[in-house]
Amino acid sequence: MFSEAFNLRERLVTDFQALARTAFQRIHEVAQFRARKQAAWGASVSLKKLCDEFNTRAELASSTEPVNLDFMQKALHIIDKAFSLPKVVECIGMLESVCKKGSPYDSVHKMAGIVRRAKDAPVIEWVFETITDMVISKKAKAEDFPTRWLLGEGSTTRGGAVETFILKHRMLEYLLSRQMDVLGIPSDVREKMRDVLASHATYRKFLNPILGDAPGDDDVVRVDLTWRADWSRTAIMYLNFVERCCYSEDFDNALRTAVKMGKGPVDVLAYESLACLITNIQDMQKQEEDAQRKLEVAAAMSEEAGAADTAAASSSTAPAAANGGEAVAAETAAEQRLQVEAERIVSSKVTLLVEPDSQTELKTSIMASAAGKVEGRDGSDYVIVIYDYKQATESKTSPAT
Repeated sequence: MFSEAFNLRERLVTDFQALARTAFQRIHEVAQFRARKQAAWGASVSLKKLCDEFNTRAELASSTEPVNLDFMQKALHIIDKAFSLPKVVECIGMLESVCKKGSPYDSVHKMAGIVRRAKDAPVIEWVFETITDMVISKKAKAEDFPTRWLLGEGSTTRGGAVETFILKHRMLEYLLSRQMDVLGIPSDVREKMRDVLASHATYRKFLNPILGDAPGDDDVVRVDLTWRADWSRTAIMYLNFVERCCYSEDFDNALRTAVKMGKGPVDVLAYESLACLITNIQDMQKQEEDAQRKLEVAAAMSEEAGAADTAAASSSTAPAAANGGEAVAAETAAEQRLQVEAERIVSSKVTLLVEPDSQTELKTSIMASAAGKVEGRDGSDYVIVIYDYKQATESKTSPAT
């Protein structure tokens, strides 16, 4: 019965090109066949005997991967290492429902290569999530994931796309641990940043949602960024930096180079394109620390001036000139305190957005930022957005503001 049902489906593929099972189904099919034969012949039955038994009655279509010893070993390895992970099964099911037969996961050999290179469960999940997110977010098409590009096979140098994805995962782990220690990010900000950037799902939920295809979807704000409203400018800059390293393609060229040379996260951060951004974050951190120190000094000066005024007022013998000098000092300290506080507010509340490539991207970025939440209540909130549009600049026309 099993063989006849199998062959009926294969004949449909051969004769009518009307029905074909996916690699995901083929893997489960082999695992079920093995389980039945083990129940009948004993658990010690060899894979070679299983292959011979399978192929004795199977009539494979020309487009179907042959069930040989290599196929069966890979299928069982995938079942054990990947299909036991709910996130992986969800990713495969999602793309098969969207891409049908053209899913990136269309080959047992391809999925086995991903599992073999990723090795550990968290990394396996990350790679499958990365591929799925690229397709769902339209960064890539389903057909943009050939085996050679993914696994780097046939190349004289190491490094396929999967190894680049793995390096991104290593970068994420490093940036959310040791690098945050170096910058001294506050513990509450660290925990929230780790929650937001834990996976592609949390990243899309809290920071950068995937906009729909329906008309007007770009105008809908689907993410609430108030969770970072009280963060320092340093923390927001670092969040954006981690996002660019691990969830975008901004530094993929540098990462691919690092993979070919066998480099790790520390080496990647030493590359000029990334090192200058780390330096900018450290400079911002120093400015914020200097501003905080100025604020503390101004507060101390104000307290001293207040104490001196009190002492002068209680003393009938104090010269009038001295009283006037203390008043001037107090007024100066108060002005300094206000100036430092103004600088602190600007540093913590103003966010500089990287210049986008289109008006739509600009609008989406603004609406997803704190600026998009402003209600415009009289006298309470103001937002100024200055935008020098690339195309307007290149064509020497008036920039959009």
